[in-house]
Amino acid sequence: EWVKQQEQSRAELVEERRNREILCATPPEEVSVIQEAAEYAYHLGDKVYICANEYEILHFDDERVTIYDTQFPLFNK
Repeated sequence: EWVKQQEQSRAELVEERRNREILCATPPEEVSVIQEAAEYAYHLGDKVYICANEYEILHFDDERVTIYDTQFPLFNK
């Protein structure tokens, strides 16, 4: 009885390990396609979140983004 339980638990562990490998393995082709398709578009006045704080985009260019806290609009980051 004990040997049967051990064999069953080993079989379950092997199956669980195999399922994890299948879930974690992604073909590199799909990843590159997804990364190429990802594009973000931001506009003046859009709301962005850093942690739990809400900010609004005040200005941006190629090097810098200026945002301000919507609760305290005098504080810019």
